[in-house]
Amino acid sequence: MARVVILGGGFGGVVAAERLAEQLSDEHQITLVSRSRNFVFYPALVRLAFGKCEKNDVSFDLRHAMLNRRVNFIEAEVAHIDPFEKEVTIAHGEVEGKLAYDFLVFALGRRLATEKITGFFEHAHHLLNVDKALKFGKAVSNFHEGHAVIGQCEGARLPVPVYETAFALTSTTIRGMFLHISKWQYWKRKYLRLHLN
Repeated sequence: MARVVILGGGFGGVVAAERLAEQLSDEHQITLVSRSRNFVFYPALVRLAFGKCEKNDVSFDLRHAMLNRRVNFIEAEVAHIDPFEKEVTIAHGEVEGKLAYDFLVFALGRRLATEKITGFFEHAHHLLNVDKALKFGKAVSNFHEGHAVIGQCEGARLPVPVYETAFALTSTTIRGMFLHISKWQYWKRKYLRLHLN
């Protein structure tokens, strides 16, 4: 019997858990560790913001989903990985302590440093979680004139939501208004500036 521990309940961790559960026999133990039991499919938050889907279309409970796939789920944070002892120390969750493994899948993903952007939390509408996406959608539906700045950090690997947001803004929310996109040099600039006339 092999003990497989998957760290991270994002897209990579969930897909790895599903594929391993399909391909490994029942004698093997698969455990997924995530700091949250709530999975969010982030690319769909644009659709949620503009009313094209519901909350439960972009999010689901990992514990329930993993049990249906023969995967153990632990809600906790990874505190330390010891590759020599083949142990992961988990903390701040329903279980704390050491978790032994034979095989480790490291799918912890990324952490956004939004605190480094002055005024981000006080002034920005964003698509970084379900509630904020819904708030963003309401703000855009109440937006009738003025300027909108839609941006992303330099070097970002996923430019699609910026484009989707810009085009959803023009087609869904601002009907009857003329949208002029100035300085359309997206790949050379850090942000896309939209002017409404």
